[in-house]
Amino acid sequence: MKTQPSNAAAFTLSEVLVAAALSGLVLAVFLTLLVKTQGIWRDGMAHLQLSACSRATRERMLHGINGQCGLRHASRAQLSCSTNRIAFSEISANATNTFILLLNANQPAAYSNAAGQRRLIQSGPFVDKASIATNGNILTIDLTLAMTNGWKKYTQPQRIRVYLLNQ
Repeated sequence: MKTQPSNAAAFTLSEVLVAAALSGLVLAVFLTLLVKTQGIWRDGMAHLQLSACSRATRERMLHGINGQCGLRHASRAQLSCSTNRIAFSEISANATNTFILLLNANQPAAYSNAAGQRRLIQSGPFVDKASIATNGNILTIDLTLAMTNGWKKYTQPQRIRVYLLNQ
């Protein structure tokens, strides 16, 4: 009767070390790809959110909130600008309210009127830089909105040109 040794089906130490090294290499490559993909995903989502908030901010600056305080309806004669704010009244039959568009650095874009101060959008980016210039009946706003996600800051510049009414 033949007996087999008890360790005939076992792996040698060198085979186990090679298998462990290959498994570690595959795991390291997988984790590197996962971390890089997660960073790309986070950057893409931050840019997408910043783009949507920038568009909403621009539209609310131009057309107002609920049809009020829009720069498209601003009277050129009653418009006054400084480095970070635009004060104006709308042209309408019952326009008695003066609006102030506030573009203060490191704060969300906001507007102020007799009812108080409110943000243009409730959550999202803040103003990184703002520059306001007028040339005749054209108001140009160079606005850079920014947001932070973790340790990284994302910015999106935009130029807004408004043709003011002649009244």
